[in-house]
Amino acid sequence: MKNLSFSDAPHNWAICFQTDCPLGSTCLRRRVAELAPEHMMRHVMVMPSAREGEQCREFVSAEPVRMGWGMKSTFAGVKSYHYQEMRPLLESYFGSHTTFYRYYNGLRPITPDHQAWIAKLLKRFGYNAPLRFDREEEVYDFTTK
Repeated sequence: MKNLSFSDAPHNWAICFQTDCPLGSTCLRRRVAELAPEHMMRHVMVMPSAREGEQCREFVSAEPVRMGWGMKSTFAGVKSYHYQEMRPLLESYFGSHTTFYRYYNGLRPITPDHQAWIAKLLKRFGYNAPLRFDREEEVYDFTTK
């Protein structure tokens, strides 16, 4: 896994400059802020009101997670009649036909939460093999807004 850089974060992803936060050393928002270029004049940021004592509503773990991209491998061993039943459930879970196909074709990362839901769905249809995706990688999770 490559080192974190400021440019890894989406341009509209809130970062945190609260140096006194007790969660700062393990928070991705704080780590990205520490990498901000000196010439930066403005950016979306987390406000102090997000903190509640030792907790923060905007906390995002700085630990890398295993993301998957593309689901062709995931459903390769699924019988077509099962997939025909699963597809509307997948489209509903991901929000629409179009959004599901963006995940299916590897245009969006499949988060650990998505992976758990997909594994549960496959298990419901009798498929217990470990999940496989077209590509997998350990990355920082910027999917949280």
